[in-house]
Amino acid sequence: MTRRFTGYLLFSVLVLLIARAVLAGDAGRESPFSMGAGARALGMGGGFTSLSLDAMAVYYNPAGLSGMKYQEVALMHSVLFEGSMYDFAAWVYPISTNSGIGVSYTRLGTDEIIRRENYADMGEFDYSMSQLVVAYGRRFGRPLGLGVNLRIVN
Repeated sequence: MTRRFTGYLLFSVLVLLIARAVLAGDAGRESPFSMGAGARALGMGGGFTSLSLDAMAVYYNPAGLSGMKYQEVALMHSVLFEGSMYDFAAWVYPISTNSGIGVSYTRLGTDEIIRRENYADMGEFDYSMSQLVVAYGRRFGRPLGLGVNLRIVN
């Protein structure tokens, strides 16, 4: 084998191994909150992370909070199958010309589920998951912005 062919072969094997690890992802344990939020972001099919300079920055990219000029509120309500609901609310506030904070709350749940035991109605119950996010973003120079968030999932 030539040296060049060996290099291509090694590179191909390495790419395939990395791709396999990336595609394995979370092994079926994906967060229910990974669905996204906001009509514009969902309409872009997940290509919104670098554009998040509005209230959706809390969800997609907290570094976007560094470019906020005004206080903003974002609300979203979506009815899913079988009466499940996905709700999102966010509030962001610019602290200075190069930093901002934000808070968001997300709830995914189904209400009025009928509990049955031996075909007899035993009443109703609700099942839901919620997430609270507190985020901070700061710009360091013109091109560089950094952000951090704290997520509390219940």
